[in-house]
Amino acid sequence: MSGLSLKNVSKHFGMLEVIHDLSLDIADGEFAVFLGPSGCGKSTLLRMVAGLEPLSGGEIHIGGKRIDALAPGDRGVAMVFQHYALYPHMTVRQNVAFGLRNIGTKSDEIARKIAAAAGTLEIAHLLDRKPAQLSGGQRQRVAIARAIVKQPDIFLFDEPLSNLDAALRSRTRIELARLHHRLRATMVFVTHDQVEAMTMATRIVVMNQGRIEQVGAPMEIYLQPATRFVASFIGSPAMNFLAATPTGDANGRIMVRLADGTTVATAIPAAALPASGPFTLGVRAEHVLPGAGSPARVDVVERLGERTLVHALANDGSTIVYDEPGDVAPAIGDHIQLTIDPAHVHLFDAAGRAYHADRIA
Repeated sequence: MSGLSLKNVSKHFGMLEVIHDLSLDIADGEFAVFLGPSGCGKSTLLRMVAGLEPLSGGEIHIGGKRIDALAPGDRGVAMVFQHYALYPHMTVRQNVAFGLRNIGTKSDEIARKIAAAAGTLEIAHLLDRKPAQLSGGQRQRVAIARAIVKQPDIFLFDEPLSNLDAALRSRTRIELARLHHRLRATMVFVTHDQVEAMTMATRIVVMNQGRIEQVGAPMEIYLQPATRFVASFIGSPAMNFLAATPTGDANGRIMVRLADGTTVATAIPAAALPASGPFTLGVRAEHVLPGAGSPARVDVVERLGERTLVHALANDGSTIVYDEPGDVAPAIGDHIQLTIDPAHVHLFDAAGRAYHADRIA
């Protein structure tokens, strides 16, 4: 078993605390993605697991064994860095073999492990080249191969795709997902890119200012964000946020009035809401529907191929983004009407805590 357990982990640099008493369990075989903006502490957390940064407090366990006092090489982890960290004067074969030779692995065993890793990552034809002769994607696969041959308990990835162009980043995401499926290994991946998190993770750990905002499966986090921060960070485009005032309830479900006077009868239990506001209504673009409803004016149109995003200005000056099919879009300046699907709205209180319908279809 190679699960990862973080117990009350903290990290500070002088007076600045960057990780705040964080606890988390990652199961054996999971692909866990730490997601958050720059400076939220996700890379620092990964480096503490790897042994590249000391803890200021707490414990780290792998497979039930405490490892935070061990040297990096004794922790049973392999780390893939953002900048590859390949030796330019060595061939691919020598780079992949380097760590194994340092621990005295026999030559025939090294050759077997390199062949297996090269076959898995489709780099066998590159083994005699040097890094300068490789593309960015090939270099990244070499760095992953170097991690694979160590047969670690846990793979750690520190934003490994951020230096790749968009097309190559997409292909490499798929390769990593396939690799995880083949190896059934525990993988911990750090990124600020929500697409990487949504497409690869079995669970996403959303971080903000050194704390965990929410842990859950990708669609769980998308459909029922725990906080306004999560709702704003997950999803493209970001969730629409509109000031809302509760006006009572109907059959136990809260009703709210928006700034333009529109009333929305939500599916959110009235009893769940605190007594005082202010409150914000959140709704995703796919749940804003053109048709009879509140008046708005088209401000910006983004054509994305299979879908078109329309940015519309409501009468109160707020912006609402909604979806149209890729081959349909109003013209800038057009006057339209929009309706919010009440079954798919969220409410956020003054502290940013989210309230949802009992069940989102």
